[in-house]
Amino acid sequence: MSYLHDPYFVLGAPESANDEQLRAAYIQAVRRHPPEQSPDSFARISEAYEQIRTEAKRLRFRFVGPFPHTWEEARDMVPPDADLRLPKREEWLAELILARAVQAAERIPPETGAEA
Repeated sequence: MSYLHDPYFVLGAPESANDEQLRAAYIQAVRRHPPEQSPDSFARISEAYEQIRTEAKRLRFRFVGPFPHTWEEARDMVPPDADLRLPKREEWLAELILARAVQAAERIPPETGAEA
């Protein structure tokens, strides 16, 4: 992720900040870039604050990352050489059966010594 899209960087707050610290950083950033003078910066600041405003949103951002807002943004995130085709039903079933067989084999305890 680019540091320009990192909401903590945009707000100037540490990643360990709590709700009050994030709100204070948001207010300072808005005072530096009021909407009347720089609407683009204000929009970026507001979006950054909205992404990490609550503890639940911070956890989602930490584990999942930012979500694209539009179809165009989502499309641009996919590498041009990515294979986006869905597997055929037979391929999918074969992979599922193989995965289940591997899981079952991992659950079987190894033999411990020779039987007499």
